[in-house]
Amino acid sequence: MFSKLKKWINRWRLNPPSFMNGVMAHVRYAGNQDAEWRNSDYMKLILKSSKIQFLCKEDLAKAIPEECSGQPLNYGQGEGQVEINDTLWGFYVNEMGDYYMALEEGAIGWIEFQSLVQRILETLSVRFSTSIELIAKGAFTESND
Repeated sequence: MFSKLKKWINRWRLNPPSFMNGVMAHVRYAGNQDAEWRNSDYMKLILKSSKIQFLCKEDLAKAIPEECSGQPLNYGQGEGQVEINDTLWGFYVNEMGDYYMALEEGAIGWIEFQSLVQRILETLSVRFSTSIELIAKGAFTESND
């Protein structure tokens, strides 16, 4: 597994694809070697529901659970970022047309992470009157599923 990751990192570090946004990331992998590459990928929490649609900042605010502090920060073309309890969450549309969310800034414990994700899902379900199937997709997953 680590050899596949090491090959992927080296390939992308030496020949980054043109669609990458230029953000530099540091990764430590087997052998304690550092590698840099341009990457905008991370674990994505895909929100499978045809009824979720963010049309403005106010729609992004619907992701903030009532018991949490937060505010929508950025919005553009159906996507944006929301601050929730001192963490920054991005909401974007993938190549399949589904929204996904990703923790972009901040650090929280695993139990708190799970709880916050569950509260966000419940809040979105109620406010968009829909059920949501959550699918976690890893950064190195090649399929579009």
